[in-house]
Amino acid sequence: GEDEEIYKNNGTKEFIKKQLNESLKDVAGKNISKIMIAYEPIWAIGTGNTCDAQLANEMCTYIKEEVKKIMGSAEIHVLYGGSVKSTNSNELLEYENISGVLVGGASLDAKEFARISGINI
Repeated sequence: GEDEEIYKNNGTKEFIKKQLNESLKDVAGKNISKIMIAYEPIWAIGTGNTCDAQLANEMCTYIKEEVKKIMGSAEIHVLYGGSVKSTNSNELLEYENISGVLVGGASLDAKEFARISGINI
């Protein structure tokens, strides 16, 4: 994911495209069905500033589109990470192109992590 400066300057998609091209160059032409990609904007990591769910979905959709251009298929899972917590995980997971969430700091609190997982303890 991108840092705050790139995000504020509307450079996110170009930055992500470059990351994907670099990351996937050695696997082109191979079966990608087991690949998972996490979109985790740096500006949201541990800050409490979560990417808006609609924007997160837009970026996950963009990632799938770019992967299809690079690999010929978009049959991958894209996870969203960046200040995921029980108050936003359900909304994020409602979107079709967000396959799951990548939980960071919230996983250190067992009750919070359980709530994200849909378990009440």
